[in-house]
Amino acid sequence: MYYSLIGILAIIVLVISNHDVMFKSKAKLSSAMFAYRNFLYTVAFFYITDIFWGVFWNGLMPVPLFIDTEIFFVAMALGILFLTRYAAVYVEDKSTFKRILLIFGAVFFIGVAVLIILNIFTPIMFYVDEDCGYFPKTARYIVLGFQIMMLVLTSAYAFHVAVKAKGHLRKRYIVIGLFGLVMLSAISIQMFFPLLPLYTIGYMMGCSLMRTFIVENEKNEYRDNLEDALNREQKQSNELITAWKMAYTDALTGAKNKLAYIESEYKIDESITNRTLEKMSLVVFDINGTKIVNDTLGHVAGDKHIVDAYNLINEFIKESSIYRVGGDEFIAILEGNDYDNRGEILAEFHNKIITNVANDSVVIAFGKAEYVPGKDENCKSVLERADKLMYKQKEALKKISIQKNK
Repeated sequence: MYYSLIGILAIIVLVISNHDVMFKSKAKLSSAMFAYRNFLYTVAFFYITDIFWGVFWNGLMPVPLFIDTEIFFVAMALGILFLTRYAAVYVEDKSTFKRILLIFGAVFFIGVAVLIILNIFTPIMFYVDEDCGYFPKTARYIVLGFQIMMLVLTSAYAFHVAVKAKGHLRKRYIVIGLFGLVMLSAISIQMFFPLLPLYTIGYMMGCSLMRTFIVENEKNEYRDNLEDALNREQKQSNELITAWKMAYTDALTGAKNKLAYIESEYKIDESITNRTLEKMSLVVFDINGTKIVNDTLGHVAGDKHIVDAYNLINEFIKESSIYRVGGDEFIAILEGNDYDNRGEILAEFHNKIITNVANDSVVIAFGKAEYVPGKDENCKSVLERADKLMYKQKEALKKISIQKNK
């Protein structure tokens, strides 16, 4: 039963390592991931046929063994067909290589299907005797030899192009090349040892390699896209840290960023819709004079001005999440003691700001609004009220500053 156990192990490894792709809805998958999932399904189908092959072979059931072997070769051809389709989509190449891959996959599948049908009447691929002896024939070696030839050409081409390619495209060619080498080795040995599950072992190793490269490639693409977005919005590329941290952190201040706020807003809206949100207080902060600092002292001073303002907010708002949602705008969703003592805390903060106006220090306008059950249908309505109050205070602070400088 060792033969079937290898197949069982292979399908377990396949499902565990690729469950996020195999069981995700089509709408949530990219075209490459959808093609990859189809390939994984054909690999799983192949594993199942290989598992039953071992069962029928050990159980001395010649007729089921013959039928399963026929299906085995169909599953093998399907695997090649969907592998070439996946490779063509994933590599994103419009060269002759892509066309050759697609043509090879289709021709190989059709050829094997024809040979399997003919083998029912005349044993040109294999035959099974009454004692469950499996005897490969010439066409079987031709099929495997054709696979070996194409895998050699595919791997050689993939590695050749990978040397000249850059970035993600280079890794994609490496994936194809490595998979080809693994399957090439397995099939070459399988030709001489037909009763060993080497094709399954090759698939298992090749799929594990592809999974590793796919995950790494997706991370790199996500990191690059994230860095581009942050560079456009914040122009602080030199302060970016690793992409996974920057997904929710503002590079300049260390506060949570706009992406994190959007996620929090979504959760609040969900709680409002489900009527599970009982209380919530939101404070909008806006820094005065940032443009003046930038224009007169430069952007380095402007950045320091923003950091100083965030640090000041953080001195008073200690237990709540603070989000930088714009160049000089912050939002705090009050929690814990910050929420319970919000009146006292914001009064002290206001007094500090008045002192800062007199001392020509950092000045921050703010507005607070409370969630009203039954009135507020989403977080945005609370934010709009807080925003209006913030702008009123901003104008009031400007008047105080003008009077001071007279």
